[in-house]
Amino acid sequence: MKRISIEAFGRDHWSTLAYIETVCVDNSGVPARDRMRVNQERHPGLVGEQQARSCVKWQDSYSTRLKGNTRVKGHDDWDVADDLAAAGLIEINGTGLHPVFKMTDFGHVIAGRLRIHKANGGNFANFVT
Repeated sequence: MKRISIEAFGRDHWSTLAYIETVCVDNSGVPARDRMRVNQERHPGLVGEQQARSCVKWQDSYSTRLKGNTRVKGHDDWDVADDLAAAGLIEINGTGLHPVFKMTDFGHVIAGRLRIHKANGGNFANFVT
């Protein structure tokens, strides 16, 4: 899937970055799969236990929202993580089935700006780097 540029990041990219920062601080970079939106067709090995038990299938309405609230059909949080890595905000280590996230120095700067934005009443959808 084509990578999304940081200029187009919207609500789902910024909320995922905030989640990944928390995972890096509190859980050594290991994400909880049930906290990630996953398109089972694109990432079958990354489905969380709750989603697997519920048998809920991916719907286009779950697709990633960009700036301006447009959606990228089929794009999930694992694709978002790849976009964040391509933008230099995080590193993805571990394996394809057991990823471990690490914030980059640039990622720490942007996550800090995001926290200030949120603390001042902003939301993920209208954050601009």
